Amino acid sequence: MPDTTRQKVKTGQPIQLSIPSIDIELAVANGEFDQATSTWTLSNDKAHYATVSDAPNDHYGNTFIYGHNRPQVFSRLAELQTGAEAVIHTDNNLQFVYKLVKVEETNPNDTAVLLPYSKKPTLSLQTCSGSWYQNRQIFRFDFVRVEEN
Repeated sequence: MPDTTRQKVKTGQPIQLSIPSIDIELAVANGEFDQATSTWTLSNDKAHYATVSDAPNDHYGNTFIYGHNRPQVFSRLAELQTGAEAVIHTDNNLQFVYKLVKVEETNPNDTAVLLPYSKKPTLSLQTCSGSWYQNRQIFRFDFVRVEEN
């Protein structure tokens, strides 16, 4: 007999990130690590979804999105207040809503920030920080809900 108590996981490919409280509306492109050059995909006008992280979903894991600390991308993240909402829009018309719970700073070599173990769905946004952009600032969000557009 089939298990009818299980819900289907809602997920999708991120294509846009919105943070209404600080007027951020950004396209999201796939981001990958190039082992030959030891660099991540970056652009001057988009955020990037680290494809090694979990896709946005309503059941588990961490979705990791990163971008430059520049006016066209993530410079306004420093203005975020605890409780602010971030919304990931996906290619299949879903909107994943998250709430900011924590901000932390780390060094660029700390790869543990990329894939933290999480039984519940979370979102991590990362940008550069520090006087010479030598550090990384991580904005951690908890999943609130998923909406169909």
